[in-house]
Amino acid sequence: MVEPAGYMCRVVAAGEVYGKGMVASYELGTFDTISPKLALRWIKYEALRIANGLDPDPLTADWPLGIQTCATEPTLDAPTVLRKWAGHPLTQETALEQIKDGRRLFVVARDADCCYTLSICPFGNVLFAGCPAVESRCL
Repeated sequence: MVEPAGYMCRVVAAGEVYGKGMVASYELGTFDTISPKLALRWIKYEALRIANGLDPDPLTADWPLGIQTCATEPTLDAPTVLRKWAGHPLTQETALEQIKDGRRLFVVARDADCCYTLSICPFGNVLFAGCPAVESRCL
């Protein structure tokens, strides 16, 4: 197997436009590299950046005790999904092998109002069907 020549990394948020019945996608970040490890590191950092931007981690946030938790109904929780994906070593190892083999990687996290798609698309030296610059796997 020949390793890909490079990797296109993208982070996209997609959600409904209030009152319009339409969906809008926003590219939150892009990164291109020749290193699969750098591609995976960037996606992992972006997952944590989005998670902490949406909902600071109660285990590491600098808040007074007692303010950190409250009883809620279980719901879609993109920050938790992103933190779990970024913090799981076996998942990271599997993802690295996947992109080294020339397969695309998509991490999708849904929230109540939005869906976040983090992607790594290998290119060059392998069969490549295409990976649009702005793509959401949520719709």
